[in-house]
Amino acid sequence: MLPILMNGTGLEPRKVTSRCLTSDPRPRLSPFDESFLLACVHWFERLWQLSGHSHQQESTPLHQIAQLIQTQMLALPPFANMTPEERLQTAVGVQIPSWLVGSQEACHIAEAAESTFGRVARLESSPSSTYTAAGYELCRISYEAFECTGPGRLMTLEYDGDLAVASMVETPLLNWATNPISFSARKGLTSDDMAGWINTFIDSQSPDKLMLAGSSTGDSLFIEALAKSRADSYLEDHTSLPSRHILAMGVAKATKDALESHKDDCVEVEECEDLRRKADAIAGAYRPRKPPTWPAIGPYHQEL
Repeated sequence: MLPILMNGTGLEPRKVTSRCLTSDPRPRLSPFDESFLLACVHWFERLWQLSGHSHQQESTPLHQIAQLIQTQMLALPPFANMTPEERLQTAVGVQIPSWLVGSQEACHIAEAAESTFGRVARLESSPSSTYTAAGYELCRISYEAFECTGPGRLMTLEYDGDLAVASMVETPLLNWATNPISFSARKGLTSDDMAGWINTFIDSQSPDKLMLAGSSTGDSLFIEALAKSRADSYLEDHTSLPSRHILAMGVAKATKDALESHKDDCVEVEECEDLRRKADAIAGAYRPRKPPTWPAIGPYHQEL
């Protein structure tokens, strides 16, 4: 992965899109689309699978790189202590760095996860994870039906002490669409250089909001660069969320949301209700934290 990062560092902002299929590549359609019946067929097929009457698809061998990634996944806690049966009952979300989106290696990561766990509910980007953790409604279902477009052009700025990555994605982040991600990466910047780089990215991408992520956002060089740049006028206050863990928190929340929401717009299957009951029994009923400025949502947007 390091060569990919090095090749993507120092370039002008680039726009990339994921080119590989997830575990459920078929579009999830709205009842307001002309293809409503296709969505219902997909729902009945899902019920058939849940009832145990579907034939198991023949497993295909993993790519060599995917096998290597799978080995590394299985060495991580808590997966290392799980039995194969337990892992097949586990749902995961995968956080893909912006500089890795659109690469074949990202597809290998998804392939390894899909082969290892029972369900890969989400492949998330840095902006989608960060703003999901903060409680923003990113409008992942049909915004035409529910008058939801989301908070707009969302920028994240990550810093780990050396590597700085700026990313931008635009809402709505529809479940069945692949939103392109614009990003720029730099290493070894001074505070003046970083301030200029931040301003250049802001000017080229015109974000509506900016949030921070990464292990070293409290670093003095990074704070100084922010103060010298124009980032302050876009920066969202999320001091209650640890920047070090905000990406992991966001992808976990997005995964939970995906598991607790029905896949199609025909009717909700009982599996979703069971998942919610089990989760609430452990953690209590979820009460989302709403940011100060909440995007417009239609009055009947019950799914969200």
